[in-house]
Amino acid sequence: MRGHRHSAVDAVARARAAGRAASHAHADRRADRAAGDLPRAVPGDPARARVSTSLPAHCKSEAGSWDAQLVSLSRDGCLLWREGPPPENGQVTVDFDLPNFGRVQISGRTVYRRASETALVWSEVAPPHGHSIQRFVEEKLLTT
Repeated sequence: MRGHRHSAVDAVARARAAGRAASHAHADRRADRAAGDLPRAVPGDPARARVSTSLPAHCKSEAGSWDAQLVSLSRDGCLLWREGPPPENGQVTVDFDLPNFGRVQISGRTVYRRASETALVWSEVAPPHGHSIQRFVEEKLLTT
C-alpha cells in the first residue's frame, strides 16, 4: 500500500512540473507573437537560436530590483517570468548563472510586458557574455 501512495505523489509532482513547463512554453509563444521587434529564431541558424530555460535571475532597473525566472534565452534577448506584474518598461540589468559557463550580467530594453512576463532585447553584449550565451544555447540545442 505504501508504494502505491508514493507513486501517486510522484505522479502529482510530475503533472505539476509538466503544467509549469507547458505554462512557460505558452508564455514564450505569446511573447513571440506580441513582441514584433524581438529577434526571431531562424531554423538552421545557430546565431539566431532561442532555447527554453529555467534559470533564476536577479533584475535591476530604475523601478527597483526583483527576482525572476529566465524562461527563454537567445544571444539577442530573453523572456523573464515572475510571480507579480513586471515593473514598468525600460532598461533592465539581468544577472544570472549559465550552467557550465559562469555568471552573466547583461542589460536589455523591455520590448514586451504582460501579466507576469517581460521580454528583453539585449542593449549591449560584452563579447565574453555574448560568447557564453551563444555556447550555452548551441549546447542546449544539441542535447534536446
